[in-house]
Amino acid sequence: MEFIITLKSSTFFGLLILLLICESAIPAIKLWRSGKQRFIHALNNILLGFINGRLAYYAFFLYLWNEMIQLHKEHAPTLFAIENPFLATVACIVILDIWTYWWHRLNHIIPFLWRFHKVHHSDKEMDVTSANRFHTIEILFSGIIRCPLIFVFGFSMENILIYEIILFVIVQFHHANIHLPEPLDKLIRLFFPSPHMHKVHHSKISNEANSNYSSLLSIWDRVFRSFKVVNNPLKISYGIKQIENSQQSSILKILLIPFQKK
Repeated sequence: MEFIITLKSSTFFGLLILLLICESAIPAIKLWRSGKQRFIHALNNILLGFINGRLAYYAFFLYLWNEMIQLHKEHAPTLFAIENPFLATVACIVILDIWTYWWHRLNHIIPFLWRFHKVHHSDKEMDVTSANRFHTIEILFSGIIRCPLIFVFGFSMENILIYEIILFVIVQFHHANIHLPEPLDKLIRLFFPSPHMHKVHHSKISNEANSNYSSLLSIWDRVFRSFKVVNNPLKISYGIKQIENSQQSSILKILLIPFQKK
């Protein structure tokens, strides 16, 4: 398992650097007025992601999820046991990804959850670093609510980590400020959320933002009828109208967004 954790960290930083270079070379949308503005934006998002990553590692990977796995071995029926390692990994990915889709959708539907999830949508300059921008309380809720699922299905920690690695690769990719030819973007979104597809989800327009909830496999938006495309995704305006840039100048201000009276 230590190897998979190391692989996750290496993949995260390697892909982050690669996509930052691509965003500089072929940006989809011109977001930045200055290099300083871009640096502060990236620093805030990446540091927030680091804080959340440490929380997830110690609270969930080392403790809560491991406890659920042990409880499953001791008390749960073997109804969902799959002996073939490959099939067990595939089943884990599919089940966790359906759960991730519905958790994401509920964060848009339930006002209390949206209070924290809007931190992610408040980013007016969406780029690859935005994949890290989640409120710490949302991360905490997400990890705790996943516990019953792990207990019922008895996923191995290795398979959970494999899902997390693949998930974050795709999430970084579809947040990146890169422009793909429409035929290629259309091909990608048959399987995974593409950059153009996810741009719609970050729109200021509510009926666009309340669509395209898929994180890893794009099929769930088609199955659950939440798929949406627009004619020109490069003209989408990101963010939330009520939240100004001045409220996002530091990690502390970003974390205080859910508690503001708006």
